[in-house]
Amino acid sequence: VIVAPRALGFAEPPTPPGNLARAPGAVVIEKSAHFGRGDYLNNGVRQESEDSFDGSRKPLDFWGYLWDRAYVVGRVVYTTGRMFSDGGWFAAGLTVQVRQGGRWVPVTGQAVNPAYPYTASAGEHRTYTFTFEPVPADGVRIIGVPGGTATFTSVGELEVYSG
Repeated sequence: VIVAPRALGFAEPPTPPGNLARAPGAVVIEKSAHFGRGDYLNNGVRQESEDSFDGSRKPLDFWGYLWDRAYVVGRVVYTTGRMFSDGGWFAAGLTVQVRQGGRWVPVTGQAVNPAYPYTASAGEHRTYTFTFEPVPADGVRIIGVPGGTATFTSVGELEVYSG
């Protein structure tokens, strides 16, 4: 017998286990993709690299996903991409935001491990795990001030989990 999620008290179907970045219908979002390889963000290969270099001076940069339905999210795992002498890292204010009701809002209770250094010492293909209070959202992104004289960031992989 199949029971509809609403009959069990769920407004939406339960969030499935696993990396939500690879859920059906996940759409990659970014400020700019230098090489047009948004697929690098969620293909499971942390050693690849996309960056947001586009020659413009960006006050903010972001990488993330949108879904066609809400999922409960509580953990984002960011693996950096390549570092360059003029950028590739976040310089300040790196945070996780979720989309609710069409608006981007900061998460509550964010912690990152290890601590993100806000310099090129963030390193190539290093992984930073952001945890926060689980919340339903139809989108998630990391956002912050891009680093270096060319003001861009890089990403090797961006994973999203319910908790």
